[in-house]
Amino acid sequence: SEADAGGVGVPVLLGMRSRRIRRRTRTCMCGVNIMTRRALALTAAVKSISGAMGKPFPTNMPASTRSLYFPNSGYTGTLCTELGHLTKVTVLDFHYNTMSGPIPTEIGRLVKLRQGPKLSYTGLSGALPTELGNFHKTEGHVNFQANKFWSTLPTELGKLTSTSFYVSFDKNGYEGTIPSQFGNLVQLTSYLAFFNNKLHGTIPSQFGKLVAMSSDLIFSTNLLSKTAPTELGRLTNMKVTLAAHVNHLWGAIPTEFGNLVKMTNEMLWCCNILSGTMPSELGEMAKIKTDFSFWAVRLNHSSHPSHDDLSI
Repeated sequence: SEADAGGVGVPVLLGMRSRRIRRRTRTCMCGVNIMTRRALALTAAVKSISGAMGKPFPTNMPASTRSLYFPNSGYTGTLCTELGHLTKVTVLDFHYNTMSGPIPTEIGRLVKLRQGPKLSYTGLSGALPTELGNFHKTEGHVNFQANKFWSTLPTELGKLTSTSFYVSFDKNGYEGTIPSQFGNLVQLTSYLAFFNNKLHGTIPSQFGKLVAMSSDLIFSTNLLSKTAPTELGRLTNMKVTLAAHVNHLWGAIPTEFGNLVKMTNEMLWCCNILSGTMPSELGEMAKIKTDFSFWAVRLNHSSHPSHDDLSI
């Protein structure tokens, strides 16, 4: 069958376990387009790749390869440096495989990438290469979630200015600060996540430039400190999940948060050491239905929002 990889329009073969080739099917494996009259050649290619499942990643793919779409395919071992030769690749997705080792710097040669790199739940480790900043054309699914990455987040990732959805660094071991350059990802409409790491320092004020975002800006469960930036009050399109709970943020709750009148769920800032009064401006967030949470903070209650409690 034919599948659209992440909306790019690149046909890829999803049924890796099936060796049946339907008549009149036009598909692609590693970017090699096969018409019906070449079905026998495609069958041989599928058998070859299926045989590699559970073995190290293959190193002999043709330079014409345009799609590397192998989620949950049983690959083990490391990502090979030969990936750098596949400069026509537009889709890279290896999530849910059992791999190890670092991302090779040669991956930065895939400058035509439009979807990815999607490398979540792969077991990869080490520092993210700065060469990832070469993916100026990628539109989304920049996903490094739930791996063993450490060190600092490269500032070069702020160059992915075509990315409009899903950028994820959560559930790793990143240290250092959150680069202010992420504020340059102004095309983002949803999902930018840093939670469950060891990041410290401030939430950069430059995140106030992400005015296209409507959901899921998440800083939770880190070691972030100092005050919450007032600039987050500019994100007036946010509807769901603006979260920085379980950190070491201190100081006053910004009155500018009251500008986020479209929020309906998950305004989560609990488990910090915020202090001062509860801004009455938060009463403007009348659409909040669940998880409006500032509990376990050091507030006095000389002023209150219109909500019955600090946590809903």
